[in-house]
Amino acid sequence: MSNNKDFKVKNSIQPTVYQEGLGTVVSGSVGYSIAGAAYDSVSFSVSAQDGVPYGLAFNNDGTSMYVLGGSNNTVFQYTLSTAYDVSTASYASKSFSLSSQSGSAIGVAFNDTGTKMYTSTTTPIVHQYNLSTAFDVSTSVYNSVSLTVLGNPFDVIFNGDGSKLYVTDTSGSNVYQYSLSTPYDLSAGSYDNVSLNVVGRSNSENYGIAFNGSGTALFISSGTNDTVDKYNLTTAYDLSTASYGNIAFSVVSQDNIPYKAKFSGNGTKMYILGRQNASVFQYSTALNTKTLDLSTGSVFEITPTSDIQVTLTNPASSGTSSGATLLLSAVGTSYTITYPSTLEWPSGTAPTSPAIGDTDVITFNTIDGGTTYKSVLAIDGAK
Repeated sequence: MSNNKDFKVKNSIQPTVYQEGLGTVVSGSVGYSIAGAAYDSVSFSVSAQDGVPYGLAFNNDGTSMYVLGGSNNTVFQYTLSTAYDVSTASYASKSFSLSSQSGSAIGVAFNDTGTKMYTSTTTPIVHQYNLSTAFDVSTSVYNSVSLTVLGNPFDVIFNGDGSKLYVTDTSGSNVYQYSLSTPYDLSAGSYDNVSLNVVGRSNSENYGIAFNGSGTALFISSGTNDTVDKYNLTTAYDLSTASYGNIAFSVVSQDNIPYKAKFSGNGTKMYILGRQNASVFQYSTALNTKTLDLSTGSVFEITPTSDIQVTLTNPASSGTSSGATLLLSAVGTSYTITYPSTLEWPSGTAPTSPAIGDTDVITFNTIDGGTTYKSVLAIDGAK
């Protein structure tokens, strides 16, 4: 047999014709991916301080955690010796009673520097406190500033710069949006006449809320379904542009009263405050990514061992198509593949469920050159 350099043999795979050389694959990860979330089998009980936990928050670097206890109407502070790892949590012997302002506090949040704390109450009022030492609740003092809000507020959060405030309403199945003319100052707050109704998902049990880092996704913990539901925002932090993203993650195996859902700073971890078990549960929410650089070659080799998102970058100039071949090696694992409309195949139908132990070769073209495609291939690895 002559030496035909157009053929390539790898791992006893049948020879396949390739037109170009091996391209560059860059691995990475993105956070806030609840579609592929997994329980870490890590939890921390707060029952020693309060058996009826209502609110949950973290400081900026994940070394401190705060739980608002409903029985004592008190915010308790915990130290995490490893950032954002609740298995390393311990009570810091620091707390602050909210009884002087309200006996019905149910949500807690901080400003970006930890010098102010906010609690939502069922009265319905959000109260503001000053902290003389950042993120140290034992130094809290009520500064006589508050904001009356709509409905029956259950959780409170801010946007990235403190110019917007969001409050869940368990009486009307809404999330309400407020503007703060002075960032993080409730005395400068006013209702935007903007709300998100979640009656189709959470009914009156829309408990906890959290944004992703860019404000383009909102997550709501639902007591109705025992899930965390994702909503997409076409305009960052604007609830009028929010719609349900058809993505929900069940936490019922850990707790059927998920009062709050919060994330680590980069969104690779999620935390559920479970009222039923008086515990904080930890989940992994990182999605592995592979970026295929079409400027360096057109043949790529990937062995998926978990869910991954594959993205094409640097295709040919606008108006032309760019071909690529992807070798997916399934060694002792199985996976499924979903494709967007921005891909086309030379002939036939692309496979969606390669067999265990197979190596699958997918050849495709990008329809519009000159574009970076997001979520080109979503490959669901074996669980």
